Amino acid sequence: MDKRSYKYIGRNVTRFDAVDKVRGRFPYLADEPFPNALFGAVLFSPHANAVVKKIDVSEASRIEGVEILTYLDAPNARYNGSEWFPGQDDYPDETVLTGHARHVGDRIALVMADTEEKARKARDLVRVEYEILPAVTLPETAADMAGMLHEDGVKSFDGSICYGDLEKAFSSAAYIESDTVTTPKIHHAAMETHSVLAIPRSGDVIEVRTPCQITFGVQHSIAQVLDLPLSKIRVIKANMGGTFGGKQEVVFEVLCAWAANKLKRPVFINTTREETILSTRTRAAVRGKIETAVDAHGMILGRSFELTVDAGAYLTGTKKVMMAMAKKTSRLYRIPALSYTGSVVRTSTTPAGACRGYGSPQIHTITEIHTDL
Repeated sequence: MDKRSYKYIGRNVTRFDAVDKVRGRFPYLADEPFPNALFGAVLFSPHANAVVKKIDVSEASRIEGVEILTYLDAPNARYNGSEWFPGQDDYPDETVLTGHARHVGDRIALVMADTEEKARKARDLVRVEYEILPAVTLPETAADMAGMLHEDGVKSFDGSICYGDLEKAFSSAAYIESDTVTTPKIHHAAMETHSVLAIPRSGDVIEVRTPCQITFGVQHSIAQVLDLPLSKIRVIKANMGGTFGGKQEVVFEVLCAWAANKLKRPVFINTTREETILSTRTRAAVRGKIETAVDAHGMILGRSFELTVDAGAYLTGTKKVMMAMAKKTSRLYRIPALSYTGSVVRTSTTPAGACRGYGSPQIHTITEIHTDL
């Protein structure tokens, strides 16, 4: 068949949005102000682990047109921002706002005004008295300190896979090599920071515009917390200025929707770069012990992994990332027998989640450093 008759094959196809993007004309959510919207400035905790003893909004409230919602006003319903649909049953341990800050950047209050400058000025006038608690910073001791961070009694979230006869592999090995490798947290640093717009519509419908990747997950989380049917939550996927996994979970969408629904006015939240790094998502840090048994010719007989994965202050989707690592342990090597155990712990650090490769960078870094050694 003559290639000239094809519509796309063998032809250069120009992306419909390419020209506007490279010329800076492509509109993102923050470029499209909505009439009568309140600009929301989140009051973030400056402490890694602290309980609010007193919050004073009197000075901020004296500014004309300012609206303030604190953790005392917020629903107590817990949710998991990585749960995409009903029945997925990810462990819920996060709330819209909290009186127990579990990381620097945890959400204490939302201050709103008719301009972003006024909202941020009023936010800075809110006075909070904290009882500062010991920070849980080391994943290897996090399980023993879990009660200092969460009151749910859960020390860790565990998972494992195994196949083959690992005992035979190690007992018959000519050589056994063992190493411990760590990988750090990193932030995605997409050009666009996190933003969301929530608009109350007629018929008690809430419309949410967000660059978040998971529109149905946003709908599900909002419906859970606000106790509304899914039909009352309309989510519109806004143009997205980069994500790399950082916008794969619900972060500010539930807060924004709740505030708009409560005040019956549109609410817009747009974070700065610093706020995005402190309060959204990161790549999970991992400490991995890896042990490999080989024969006299260097052929792998068996391999075992013991991983401790740092979820940060809330579980989010980190257990799913941990189990994704498990599925990638034997993709690059032929391993007759394998054991993988993973333990996800919570620490007083920025929550983790999806990030470029969904567990691949961590597990392959651990494997390749070990193999090189």
